[in-house]
Amino acid sequence: SEVDHLAHEINSKLERIDWIYNNAGILGQLGPIWDLNHEHIQKVMDVNLHGMIHIIQAFIPFLFQQTFRSHIINIA
Repeated sequence: SEVDHLAHEINSKLERIDWIYNNAGILGQLGPIWDLNHEHIQKVMDVNLHGMIHIIQAFIPFLFQQTFRSHIINIA
């Protein structure tokens, strides 16, 4: 809900979205994958993957309504 609120606020204040730099990421616990527990892996996936997906889903309706090109750059 916070991401949706952010998208609405930005769109209402700026009335235009040209670029979204979607930069999400945490390193998480270091070590071989077989030594990591599920919670550590899940936390990294929640931030690094699902965080970016939430941003895209929140902003894409506004981008599709615009009559000019806009871009989303995903960096993870």
